[in-house]
Amino acid sequence: MRVIITVISIILSYPCYADSSNYLLGGVGINESIVNPEFDTSNVRREYDTFSLQGFVGRRFNNNIQLEFGYTQQQNLDILGILDEIDISEFLILTGYRLDISENFKLVPRVGISRWKIKSSEGYLFNSGPEQQSSVSGSNTIFMLSAFVDIIYITYQTTDYDYGSHTSLIIGVEIEL
Repeated sequence: MRVIITVISIILSYPCYADSSNYLLGGVGINESIVNPEFDTSNVRREYDTFSLQGFVGRRFNNNIQLEFGYTQQQNLDILGILDEIDISEFLILTGYRLDISENFKLVPRVGISRWKIKSSEGYLFNSGPEQQSSVSGSNTIFMLSAFVDIIYITYQTTDYDYGSHTSLIIGVEIEL
């Protein structure tokens, strides 16, 4: 956490701050989350395929360093509460560097902090008793790699969280403000 605060302080004190630009990112994705037994109602290691929505607001400085604040919401598909449900939400603070490969193609590796909350609830199917629910939160360091072609971006993320592991592929749009 101290490293992130130090990097943010250096970025904001750099003279290029006056020539910065703001942007919004919004995307949808598919994810695979592996949840350890102590965080799941089934008390076994489970894999969940989830869908996600994410949004970021960011500032890019003229030295191509960028700072982003974002939110991601993930949830598996559940029809009428029959299946076990997983819901993961996270707030993110990221910093990255935009590599201009060509005029229309950019790569952006990013590192940051995720403050997450995971909720798990047992479905009705094959459940004879009351539905169990659990909720836990925490924070972890995350890494992402994004490729931008004009305003379209694709982000790949694989991270080990306290609750298990997570891999996602997001596609979205960048809007310059």
